[in-house]
Amino acid sequence: MSRARTPLLTYRGALRLLGRYDSPAIEKLDQAAGGAILGAGVLAGAAALTGNPVPSLALALWTWVDQKNETTKLLRGLVAKLPIRIRSSSGYSRTQLIAAAHTTIVVDAFFTALRDHTGPSKYASLELTEDDKKRLATGGIVDADSVTRFLYSSEIPAPSAGTGFEENTPLVESWLFNLAERSLKFFSGLSAWQDKKPGLAGRLTAVAIERYREAYTNLSRDVPEFLIWSTFGEHAATRKLIREESGEVSNLLQSIAHEALLRFEKVLEAGRSPSEPRKRSTSRSIVLAANSGLLRERILPPGTAEGVTGITFPSVEEIYVEPRYKYCRLDDDSQIADEGWWEKREAYADISMFLAAHVTAPAATCLPLLVLGHPGAGKSLLTKVMAARLPESGYTAVRVPLRRIRADRPLFEQVQEALDLVTHRRVQWAELAEESRDTVRVVLLDGLDELLQASPGAHRSFFKEVSEFQRIEESQELPVVMVVTSRTIVADQVELPADMPVVKLEQFERPQILQWLRAWNGVNANGIASGSMNALDVTIALNQRELSSQPLLLLMLAVYAADPRSEPLMTHLSTAALYRQLLTSFATREVLKSQPTLGGKPLEEAVREHLWSLTIAAFAMFNRGRQYVPDYQLGSDFVALDDTYIESEIREADLGRRVAAQFFFIHSAEARIAGQADVVRSYEFLHATFGEYLIAQQIVTMFAGLEQQGRRRAILDIDELPFALLSCQALVGRMSILQLVGQLANEQSDDDSRRTIDAIDELIRTYRRRRNFDSYSRYRPTPSDRVLALAFYSLNLVSIRIAMSIGMRFRPEEVWSTAPDAWEEWQATVKLWSSVLDAGSWNAATSALERRRDSIRFMQRGRLLSGRNFEHIIYARLLGDHNLEEQLRLGVALTRKSYYYVSDDDWETAISSSVYSYLLSRGSPVAPLLVAPPERTSYASIRRIGILIERALKLADRPAHRKFLGILVDFLFSLPDIKPDPFALASLLLQHPEMARTHPRILEPEIYRNANWSVWLLFAANRSSDPGIAKLRATVLASVRGAPTGDVISIRDAETILQQILRSVQIPANLIDKRATSTRHETQDLESVHFNGPDSRWHPSLQMDLSRRPSTPPSNTSSIHGQHGLESSDSCDAS
Repeated sequence: MSRARTPLLTYRGALRLLGRYDSPAIEKLDQAAGGAILGAGVLAGAAALTGNPVPSLALALWTWVDQKNETTKLLRGLVAKLPIRIRSSSGYSRTQLIAAAHTTIVVDAFFTALRDHTGPSKYASLELTEDDKKRLATGGIVDADSVTRFLYSSEIPAPSAGTGFEENTPLVESWLFNLAERSLKFFSGLSAWQDKKPGLAGRLTAVAIERYREAYTNLSRDVPEFLIWSTFGEHAATRKLIREESGEVSNLLQSIAHEALLRFEKVLEAGRSPSEPRKRSTSRSIVLAANSGLLRERILPPGTAEGVTGITFPSVEEIYVEPRYKYCRLDDDSQIADEGWWEKREAYADISMFLAAHVTAPAATCLPLLVLGHPGAGKSLLTKVMAARLPESGYTAVRVPLRRIRADRPLFEQVQEALDLVTHRRVQWAELAEESRDTVRVVLLDGLDELLQASPGAHRSFFKEVSEFQRIEESQELPVVMVVTSRTIVADQVELPADMPVVKLEQFERPQILQWLRAWNGVNANGIASGSMNALDVTIALNQRELSSQPLLLLMLAVYAADPRSEPLMTHLSTAALYRQLLTSFATREVLKSQPTLGGKPLEEAVREHLWSLTIAAFAMFNRGRQYVPDYQLGSDFVALDDTYIESEIREADLGRRVAAQFFFIHSAEARIAGQADVVRSYEFLHATFGEYLIAQQIVTMFAGLEQQGRRRAILDIDELPFALLSCQALVGRMSILQLVGQLANEQSDDDSRRTIDAIDELIRTYRRRRNFDSYSRYRPTPSDRVLALAFYSLNLVSIRIAMSIGMRFRPEEVWSTAPDAWEEWQATVKLWSSVLDAGSWNAATSALERRRDSIRFMQRGRLLSGRNFEHIIYARLLGDHNLEEQLRLGVALTRKSYYYVSDDDWETAISSSVYSYLLSRGSPVAPLLVAPPERTSYASIRRIGILIERALKLADRPAHRKFLGILVDFLFSLPDIKPDPFALASLLLQHPEMARTHPRILEPEIYRNANWSVWLLFAANRSSDPGIAKLRATVLASVRGAPTGDVISIRDAETILQQILRSVQIPANLIDKRATSTRHETQDLESVHFNGPDSRWHPSLQMDLSRRPSTPPSNTSSIHGQHGLESSDSCDAS
């Protein structure tokens, strides 16, 4: 999807808008420009100026130069009036004027620069001759139409929230340079234009940019939007300058507190002239009242924490803390659903200013803003506060909670349905839009993920609907700003428009946590003082960042701490211990809501049942490969796994809802589907770690219990529940679960841990022979597939075995202790996984597990560098087939110009494969991985790598390789006990003499002390004027015994030199003899060979000869790396 054009960003569009406020001035400009502005009478206006009908708009450009038309004076007058007009405007009219103002000052800056260049007197004397007019009429002057169309019709880049003033300036500069080049090309064909010096376009552009900066700064004094756009980006000096120049407006913005988007509201109100209060329409009054009420809503509804007396839940306005955020504009490289991708981007504060910059930017009515965040990050609160804070003087906001709207309705009907919900059908969207014509309409679509979860796959084109909604509203001259919120994890489940702005809400850091706690404690000061509730200790909150970094989870932590009966939170709990404490406490509270007199063992049993129900919900989500589960699927899992519900006559969907309603930790999403009487609800945990903990706890408890049962019954007869729960998805896809398993296993005694592992080992040994049982046959979260189920089950058993083992590894001999070959058993299991697992599960397995020496372990998170598609290498690694792994590494290096490396790999293997990738890649090579050899690396390995680097230097003639040559040279000199090959360095200096300046170590005479004829020849051919090379050249040429003293050598000496050169790059001896014979035959009439001075091409000729040698290496050529199984690397280099 491409971005829609913004007419106000074109010069014609800007002037037309200004014509609404000063029609006489625009009409004069239009008449002088031959109708190019208003679009009427173009040919007639041109004919009046030339006496001929001119099929061109070229005269519309010349009017800005010819002073007799006074166009520049008229334009200056329009620009001067802009601040007053903007201050007295509001809503969408103001947005339009601001866009037109920016466009106009850019064009004015160009013609001001043009006048400054020519001088006032020459500029005023410029005029069209009769001959010019005739040639314009007949098309005799080139590019006339092109430059005019560019001036009037191309969009001028404007600042926005994502592209601040300083970041936008290079885009403006590019536009100005384009205009300058086109204009000068046109002017050069006119008699009155005399300046045809080269480089004028660049000089004009530089001056124009300075004029543009001055005009922008002047506008920022009176127009806050210009100031706001200057606050974004990395250019602190520019921000400081503009703020200093902006005086009163800047001081106002700095004085506003960062609380509940208050700055957002005040920024949008700033810079407006005082006026009488706007008379509200009936529809707007109703909507504004509904929006303002959002700030007074309580952060949680009453009854959520029953049983904890004294708690006062703050209002949205009291508790809302502005989060930090990250930002991007979508392009082909964006991976907005990937947390790892976001981690590399910079985080910013002051989201109020960003949002203000966005809603005031012209492009905001063409593309939606997407706001991403985790569950509980504050996305919904942000839309509530935005709706309430948008000033009624200039904005009309409609908040659409998508979870409460029918999912399959068109977007305009969903907007209407949202209005029906909050106004009890008192307001129609069409009427509201008309009544708010003089304001900016903002529609906040909250919870795209709710639609995607409730009806998967049905909303992939959602943003096309949003863009179409904006287009239709624009066509009615009622443009609308759209903001959409969604969970980060589902952002890749929809088609996203190119260039769309995206914001990701970041986790709380220390300042936000402290601000939130101050607000919470302030609202609950009386309860804390009376002792009816406890305050959340700051130290504990800061130490439990996994919870306190998310607003909703921080609230849950505060509610837990508020209960005086809750077990105190320690400052250094493990993640597993923390979640157990929280879940047990809240489960106890939920049980006591309905059974307040329960105590002792009955209470403990009721709490266990409550947690088991939560666990079923956790597995319902995990085993379907999602973070959520629909109500009917949750109900069916309760019936299949819990005997309590087997005879239940309640519908499965109703059962799922009834049980889920008991959980504080469950978040409900809902959507309405046409044709269905019921609302479709889906459920997820407030934070994924709650579900992960419950799964981990069930795994450890289940296998510990299995070991106890196994003392009485065969293990194969009692693994029904483990098989049902662990045969649908791969645990390695959620490594955090296995980490929690490890933490919980560490709490077991040594004896209990050993017995549990023995039980798991027995299940791994016998999984292919397990029997089918009917106890849980109704549990079908995924389609039935016996072989696939065994693959998942065995993979999960192995993963759990590793997680529960000391050192998180195990040896196959420990599991298959009685098998003839334990490694064959292991390889057979791995091959089962590779043959039946889906791509996602297999990739998760190969990314998590590896064989290292004699054990299987979780892969250490080192560096995976330079490329993808390493599945075959990883498969060989997991099998433990070292020879296959080595061959595949080198094959990937040779064919895919990429290499595979994990931090604890064999050093020689890692370096050699990366250098091969660099050496043999076509096009732009990947930077080679060059790290120092670890201690105890053998000299033979280091020497083999040194030889490989030297060969890379010999053949580094392609331009794409040049940028890495310095790295290779530095690495070669850093290798211990290695003396660089003088032929490699001489070859490098011949091809790249600039290396002598950047790496002077190459010129050390000691390296070339025993140089042979091949080195002598390379220096003889090197005619570089570099003084260092010249000095070394003289030394080398004089040091070779028997070398000629002039520029002439005999044919016999030339044959000797050729033989030595070919030997230095390892050309077979029989080929050397053939070439020597051929040389004698072809030069039998010659007695000498002459050097041709600085332009000699000896070395390139040598390369051409090398490229023609046979591609198959001889059998006696030694390998540079015995483990690779690859013959002479030079045979590969030459290819």
